[in-house]
Amino acid sequence: MVLFITTYLIVNIAVCIYIQWDVTLVMCSVIPLLIISRILFSKWFEKTMDEEMVLQNKISNLVNETFSCIRTVISFAAQKQTINKFERLSMESYKLTESRLRSSTVFDSLTQILLTELIFTAALCYGIWRVADQSPGRLAAVRVFLICLSVISL
Repeated sequence: MVLFITTYLIVNIAVCIYIQWDVTLVMCSVIPLLIISRILFSKWFEKTMDEEMVLQNKISNLVNETFSCIRTVISFAAQKQTINKFERLSMESYKLTESRLRSSTVFDSLTQILLTELIFTAALCYGIWRVADQSPGRLAAVRVFLICLSVISL
């Protein structure tokens, strides 16, 4: 699959360069920005996953401690305290997970898709300006390839 997508991408870019090289360069100018934003997002996502794992470990340790020392917990009447601690850790984990998923959705929709479409629209406008007195079929061919690249990026 990776080989197919890579080959498809190279062929599309080669055809776009052949048809209108300067429009293709405008279109490809955003690729480093997309890569950098994806790297930054991945690092943030990894950090939040680590924080969530720490919370899950705390919850697991609390449950193991409680079950292994159930007589001690009952004899000291610490059930309510243990339940409150468990609920607090669970709620913290839930909020962290919800925040991460919400941010992930916003990042994917706004940063990746909108930025990609913005650069494709800019390339289209630049292409219209460049080929205003030439054949509009060339620009239509470039836009078809841009749409294909956009769909592949999703």
